[in-house]
Amino acid sequence: MPLLLLLVVFFLAKYDLNCQKHDYTWLWGYDRSDLMNDSVYGTTIMDFNTLDLIPKIYYDGKKILDFDMSDGINCISDSNGMYQFSFNGEEFENFKNKLIKNSQSLYNLGFDEDICWAGGNGGLIIPNFSKPNSYLVYFMVCNFFRTSPPHTGGFKLIQCEIDMNLNNGEGEMINKGKVIFKDT
Repeated sequence: MPLLLLLVVFFLAKYDLNCQKHDYTWLWGYDRSDLMNDSVYGTTIMDFNTLDLIPKIYYDGKKILDFDMSDGINCISDSNGMYQFSFNGEEFENFKNKLIKNSQSLYNLGFDEDICWAGGNGGLIIPNFSKPNSYLVYFMVCNFFRTSPPHTGGFKLIQCEIDMNLNNGEGEMINKGKVIFKDT
């Protein structure tokens, strides 16, 4: 047993282990701006894809993603740490500051439903490890009692997929609005 442990430690120490870099880009901000030079509104980007892992921090006034849709922005980078897209609970914006094709109308909401973005991030983005450059997006749709104030009465967990290989590398949403869990 000690020999086996020694061999494992030797092989782990000998080779560099590559970690996933899907969290290398963070977006910070308040609201989108219609003025490109307005530094009060817009997006600050923290990019950890550097050799020393000390992030580059810079302002981007060209982003169209609105931070008012949720308390946070979900971002994903590819396995090399290159920024792919962001999700604010309602909209998807790719690395070229364009809305991702076919990502509008994420889910056909009923009268008493709304996307549950208040009080948390807009959703969850994870890589689809069975398909390179493809990502699974999860978000919740809440059922509300239409009273004052509205109260949640149940939810559905929705799954979508974004394939960054499509639309000339700018991404396209496929398998939109699949209900994978429903509760009351």
